[in-house]
Amino acid sequence: MGDIKYYKHITALITISFIVNIAILLILNITSASQYFESLYGIKKTFVIQLFFWSALGATIACSLFMSEDKETNEVERAKNNPDPKILRYPDVIDVFLYLQRIITSSILGVIGALMLFAGLIFFEANIEVLSIKHRMFFVIFCFLIGMYQRNFIAYLGKTFRRIIEDKNK
Repeated sequence: MGDIKYYKHITALITISFIVNIAILLILNITSASQYFESLYGIKKTFVIQLFFWSALGATIACSLFMSEDKETNEVERAKNNPDPKILRYPDVIDVFLYLQRIITSSILGVIGALMLFAGLIFFEANIEVLSIKHRMFFVIFCFLIGMYQRNFIAYLGKTFRRIIEDKNK
């Protein structure tokens, strides 16, 4: 049932994710690089790329917190005279890939959430051609939080979908 050595693999994955996400966000916010990417992809697409990495950063933090809680739970259980095998469970290679999948999935969900916000703004005829710093920060925080709380966002989408379907059936 797993091996303690996989915590090292998960830690490496989380560390690499932190470094890559922060490096890309820094590069995308350097004026010359930002201008280059905006000329290449346009302002909106460049901003969506940033939102992807903000969501990934939130997911990386969530994974780091989860891993530390999981490791602590295993250490406490292992110290007992008769550890409960239902509680004492070390990660395996699949868990390492699940951490990576969580980071990527949360990043994609962050972009989906941002697109939903964009659609809402367009529906209410707000001008999204020029996003102010306040608007941009709201999107960044929103995507970061989706990355951190992926399950809550998915639950919200499920409830919203059910509500829409139920209203159509009435």
